[in-house]
Formats: sequence, C-alpha cells, structure tokens
Amino acid sequence: MSHYYNFIIAPASTLIALIVGLSQYQLLNRGYRTLVFFLGLSVVASIVGRLFAFLFHNSVIVNNIYTLFEFPVLASFFYYRLSSSLKMRRIIIIMIIAFSLMCISLMVISYGTNRFDDYSTSTESLLLIFLSLVLSNSQNQSLAVFKRWGNEPVNWFNTGILLYFSGSLFVFLLINNFLFNESLYYIAWNAYTTFSICMNVLFTIGFYKIKKEQEAVVTTQ
Repeated sequence: MSHYYNFIIAPASTLIALIVGLSQYQLLNRGYRTLVFFLGLSVVASIVGRLFAFLFHNSVIVNNIYTLFEFPVLASFFYYRLSSSLKMRRIIIIMIIAFSLMCISLMVISYGTNRFDDYSTSTESLLLIFLSLVLSNSQNQSLAVFKRWGNEPVNWFNTGILLYFSGSLFVFLLINNFLFNESLYYIAWNAYTTFSICMNVLFTIGFYKIKKEQEAVVTTQ
C-alpha cells in the first residue's frame, strides 16, 4: 500500500495538476506559468530519480540537483506576485543567489552524491514559508472586502506551497536520522508524500479557478 501511495498516487497528482495547468497555459500570467514549470520539473525529476534508483541504486544526486532548481523556480512565483514591492524583489533575488551558492557548495564540498542534503531542503522550506506568509499578508491587505478568499487563484497556490513546505520541514530536518530506522523512515516519507499530494490538489484547484475567473470575465462582457 505504501509503495502504491508513494509511487502511483503521488506522481499521478502531480501529473494531473500539470495537465490542468498546461491546458490553460495561455490564460496564465508569468507568475502562474512558473508553477506550471515547477510541476513539469517535478515530473522530470521523478522519472530521472527512478531511473537512477534502478540503474545505480542511488537517486540522492537527483534529489539534491532538483532542490537547486526548485527554489529559484518557486521564488520566481513570489517575485512576480510581489513585483509591486522593489524591496521584496531585491530580497528574493538575493535569496536565489545565496541559496544557489549554498546548494552548490554543499554538493561539491560536503555531501557529494551519497547523502540527502537536509541543510538545503530545510533552508529552502524556511525561505518559502517566509515568502508565502509575506504574500498572504499582501493578499489580505489588497483584496476587496466583498471578494471571497476562495475566488482568488493565488490563494490556492500560496496555501499549497505553505502547507507543503511547512509540513515537510520536519521531514527534511530529520530524514537522514530516519534512515537508520525503517519504520520511522516510511512514516516520515508517507507524511511527505501526503503534503505533496495536498499541494498538487490545491494547485489543480487554483488552475481551475483561473479558468472560472476567465469564463466570468467573458460572460460579463
């Protein structure tokens, strides 16, 4: 059951979110398009990771490289959403540069290909949680009082990111310790998979909301 959950249901949820996003790609602004790219990157990383696991019995290097690209892509989403603030744009650019340098340094100097980079994934989670909270505060201030929270696609995307990285932070911090206890490892990995599925479901709803929003605009015209 755990194998089915992690290797069938979770990838399927990512693929469904990607397909829904691609089906409405022409309606998406640059910020939302970065999320489609993120989902595509996730699918590619999953396929390559399985290939490495089958051929070399070790896919850690794939996970570490994926993290290196994952943060800049997701940070770009916040960059576009918070583009009205010059200060936040500068902060995000600094974050991307500093995080990328840290990831590369840890891969080359410290970890190589044999150890899951818990420092980079934990740092990434904290940075994205921070950006998600900033965006959430910005949305609460800018939304009109009469507009319901659920009608804004960005809220679904932002909640998905916040939920996923908040929930996964504990897993990232302790995953290397869990390797020595098979039961704890599978519990942690199933929890991580659950957060991933939740994010994909929220992303799918967000893309659907964009479609409904566009249909409403066309109807009023």
